[in-house]
Formats: sequence, C-alpha cells, structure tokens
Amino acid sequence: MFYTKCGEHHMNFEANLPILSNVKEKINHWKDIPKNSQPINVIIFGIDTVSRSHAYRSIPKTLKYMTDKMGFSDFLGYHSIVHSTASAFRGFLMGMTEQMVVANCAPKRSTPYDRCPFIWKDLDLKKYVTMYIEDGEQTFNWGGQGGFTMKPTDYYIHALFTAMGRLRATYFHVNRVSKVSDRKAWCSSKETAPEFVLRYTKRYLKKFQNTPLFSFSWLAYPWHDYFYSLATFDEELLRFVSFLNSLEDLIDNSILVFLSDHGDRSSPFQSETIEGFIEKGLPVFFIRFPKRLIQKYPEMNLEEVLKINSQKLIGPLDLHHTFHHLLHLGDMESSTSNNGTTEEFQPVLADRTSLLVPVDDNNTRSCEQLRISPSVCLCGKFLNSDNNFKSNGSSQSLKKIVPLVQKGLNDLLTPEYAPICSLWSVKMSDVMSSTVMNIGNDTIDYLVQFAANPGNAHFEARVTEVLKNGIYDSIILKGEFSRINRYREQSACVPFLTEQDKFMKQFCYCKSNFG
Repeated sequence: MFYTKCGEHHMNFEANLPILSNVKEKINHWKDIPKNSQPINVIIFGIDTVSRSHAYRSIPKTLKYMTDKMGFSDFLGYHSIVHSTASAFRGFLMGMTEQMVVANCAPKRSTPYDRCPFIWKDLDLKKYVTMYIEDGEQTFNWGGQGGFTMKPTDYYIHALFTAMGRLRATYFHVNRVSKVSDRKAWCSSKETAPEFVLRYTKRYLKKFQNTPLFSFSWLAYPWHDYFYSLATFDEELLRFVSFLNSLEDLIDNSILVFLSDHGDRSSPFQSETIEGFIEKGLPVFFIRFPKRLIQKYPEMNLEEVLKINSQKLIGPLDLHHTFHHLLHLGDMESSTSNNGTTEEFQPVLADRTSLLVPVDDNNTRSCEQLRISPSVCLCGKFLNSDNNFKSNGSSQSLKKIVPLVQKGLNDLLTPEYAPICSLWSVKMSDVMSSTVMNIGNDTIDYLVQFAANPGNAHFEARVTEVLKNGIYDSIILKGEFSRINRYREQSACVPFLTEQDKFMKQFCYCKSNFG
C-alpha cells in the first residue's frame, strides 16, 4: 500500500498484490494438481443497505445480466437476522449470532475478532488464497469494536482505508471546505472507494485464478448513508460482473454470491411504511453454482435444488453451512483419492441447512428456528394496514399500546444511562401507523410505528395482544424496538465502549442537548 501527494490538493492511494511467502507455498501446492481436481472457489461481493426490491429498482442492468447471461438464482426469501451489517457478517462468515460470538470468541465489544471461527480460516487450512476488502471504517472496527490484531486473510488492506479517511478529513478541515459529508472523502484518486474495491478485486481474481481462492468484497459507502445513489452504480457493477463472466475457467469452478445485509432503515418512506418494514428484512441475495459442481454431482440435482430453495425462507446461517458443505465435498474427493476417510457431514441442522440440499421440505421453517429476531420477522399474513389508526382516539388497542411502548422505551434507561439520557414521552397522536401482522387463535400481532419526544425520534415495535375466550386479556412487547430515523448527534453523550453502548445509541436523547 502506498500514498502519494501531488501539490497541495491531489492525493492518491494505491495497493499492490505481491506474492507473499505463504501465498507462494499455496501456489506451489496446487501447481501440479489439475483444475478439475481442485476445490471450489468462493467469491462473495456485496453492497450495504440493498433490499431485493431496491436492487431491482436501482441496478436492473446488472441483475438482468447476472440472471440471463450468468445463470444466477434470485432468492426471494433471504431474511436478515436483525437489521445490522455485523449480524449478517457473523452469520454467513462465522455461522454465529451476536450472542454466540460473545459467548465463544469476543466477549467484549473491544475484544479483537482474531479467535472467531471465520470461514476463511477453514479455507486457509485447505491452502486457499484468501482476501477480504471493505471500504470505510469496516464492519469489525466500526463503533469501537476490536477489529483484528493480526491480518485475517492473505490480502487485507483496511489500513489503506483508515489512512484515506483520516488524510482527506484533515484536508477538508485545513482548507476550510464547507461541511461535506464524511463519505465524500472516500476516494482513492480519480476513483471512488467502491470503484477502487472492485478494481482491486478484479486484479486479485485475475492474478490467482489458477489457485483455489476465497474473495469477499464489501461496498459500504455511499449506500449506507445515501441508499438512493445505488442507481448511479449500475453501469460500474455491470462491468464488474461482465469481467467475472469473462474469466470462464474461474467461474466454472466458483460459487458466486451477491448479497446485502438489510434494506434501508432510516429514510421516511422506507422506514415508516409497511413496505419499508418488509424491505428492511429482505436483502438482495443471488447465488450461482458452478458448472463443475453441478456436473460432478448429478445425483444432488443442484439446478432443481436451487429452484426450490430460491422460494424458501433462508438466512445467513444457511449460507455459512453451504460453505462448510463445499469443504466437505472437497474432503470427500481428497479422501477417495488417498484411500482415507472423512467425517460425516450433516447438511441439515436445527438452525441451518446447506443450500446444496432442498430446504424445508415440509414448509415448517420459522424465524425462531433460524435465530431471526421476532422484532424483524416477516413471517405473517399482513392482514391490514391502517394509517388512520392514529386518529382513532377511541381505539381500545391504541390506548393500551401507547403507554406500553412509552414504558418499554424508558425501561431501557438503566441506572448507567438514566443520568445522561432524557425520559421518553409518547402520545396517542404520535402513532404514525399500525399494521395487524397476524391473528392467531388467542393473539393479535401488531407492527406499530410511532414518534417519541424529545427529539422527534421515530421507532417501531412489535406488540402482541393476548385474548382469553376472545376477550382482551393483556398486551406485551415482542422483541426489541427499532429506531427508524437517524439519531445523529442526539446520543453523542453515550460512548462506544460496549455492545450495550452501541445498542443504546438509538434510544438516548442526551440531557446535554437542552443546553
């Protein structure tokens, strides 16, 4: 990695791809092994804050090329665990939820992730060349997280983006540039950061196309903050997937995944409508199985399996389990050629299923089974949406819901946060909309979106009304609250030291804001 400065106003950042000593060993390991005897490559590329619907609105040329020219399958039911990037990454890269990570490898927010079981560690042991590139602060470093003390993959250039952000921020400050979004500083030279990431990825794939490889490229900005700008990137993304398609030998031996973490969470239309609630929980997910895999295992009927699974409820844990299934198939090939044995692999577990086998034959999958938070779960009938509900002052349900959500918000202000955060107030007129999500034998589930003051903070909550013999008995909160507009500096008094601090950022209006 290097940085050059030309005069007072021009800065350039670049990163090379040297053949590292350990990478040289990997290349030598595979050089005499025929391509058709090498394991399947794993290539993942993703964009922050892209629902399936938003992808079709914004990058139609790219998606059409992927499906028509490359044979990608579009998964209609890929569901986020919760609406956060870190949760998505933990799911498909580690096969873990936040609670599992805390219990097993990173007990504190500041704990580095070095000990966590990333899929690239398993691939590294199998002599794969590995790469992880993400622009911006990076998911595992954002908000005071521990990141990595050791380089997690063979090629990892987070330091470049850290330097890029700091130097450009200093330039804007020193030169008294009027307030500019931090994300506009994310450019390497004449390229934007996303263009740089894709160019680096192309160089990596082309350079190591004859060696088993893992590639994970994530584009965070500007879409994390300005998700509508995705439409301007359709041509660039189309050029990238066209490049992939030109590396025929590579993609015929590679599983390709294009995905996102969640839909938009904070623009008014997307966050404060039932359509927006649905989009948040259904990120884009396209996958392509390589020809070699399909032809090598005709008994698995993989093309039909893809059609079946594309219509099912799927989560990040399923994708992680798919990667392990691929590793198992590779182990089986090695075991056969070496007359050895391999440990039995279970493609179906209680909370995950490999996408190489039919998922949920009995259509009994649930959010709870896949560890999807009940507050974001989309499984339901969506019976009606009543945006006039807020004006119906006689509604008995509304009269019970309002004090319940106000109490629920204020109960979050534990002794640690109560001295610095204001109490919330919610009125009947603050309810923006409500939707009956499902009606059971003795329950009615609602999605309620409402404002709270001070600060005009917008939240949504899942509420269950419990009936007894058809008559109201009680009402309870289901899962956690979600903040659906930006809190920006409203919670600046809350530090970024623990997971609880991160959680409370969205639920605190600092008393110091009153001056």
